[in-house]
Amino acid sequence: MAKRARNEKIEREDMARLREALSCLLTPEETDSTMAALSRHLGRFSTIMGTSEEALASIEGVSPRAARYLRLTLDVAKSCIRTIPAQRNDQMIYEDYRDLLWSELFGKKAESVAVVLADSQFRRLYSGIVMDGTLNEASMNVTRLAMLCIQYRASAVVLAHNHPTGLALPSAEDIVGTTQLLDSLAGMDVSIKDHIIFTDTAEFSFAKNGLMREMRTASSRTRMERLDWARDMAKVCLTETKPNGCESSFKL
Repeated sequence: MAKRARNEKIEREDMARLREALSCLLTPEETDSTMAALSRHLGRFSTIMGTSEEALASIEGVSPRAARYLRLTLDVAKSCIRTIPAQRNDQMIYEDYRDLLWSELFGKKAESVAVVLADSQFRRLYSGIVMDGTLNEASMNVTRLAMLCIQYRASAVVLAHNHPTGLALPSAEDIVGTTQLLDSLAGMDVSIKDHIIFTDTAEFSFAKNGLMREMRTASSRTRMERLDWARDMAKVCLTETKPNGCESSFKL
């Protein structure tokens, strides 16, 4: 109940900030009608900000000018998030790469994979979406990720993907896929530091929950042994009754 109340409070605060931002562009009457239309058609703040400019402009009560303003506001926010670690010129901490990845996946309605590439000092080299999937499945192309690592001369990778319709908990496929990526990139001297799963209201870090350490140990096992291990680990993460939406797969 406490977590739900906290999320509702954050939602109210986000919507209040959105109203304040729109009031800088629109008249009070236009602001009221725009907010009413957005709330009626899209509901949550994350859905509003994740909707394309064209889709926003198609909503009755939302002007093309307001739709453009909302899209540019999100783009500026993403740019600001990207520049923070670079301005400090030091290694990223968890909050840095989490915010970078969340800014890429925010509002996505289908599962997508985002990455942050870092140098040997764990300073950001690149961040972005590398794969879009279906509603319940995101695939990761090892070759594409390897080419990005070569292009940016990366020494470390942080992965993330979203569960649009589920909980912020890993499936067996999520764990196995991450283990296989870890094995593949190890031959290039590139390490995977973390893998984060996001929903609209929560996140799960493999590193913070000890899964990255377990996966490095599991890398010496056979594929079938890894699959059995991943299933066991997923059972630990999930409740006894598998919630809807946790069927999502992070595949190679």
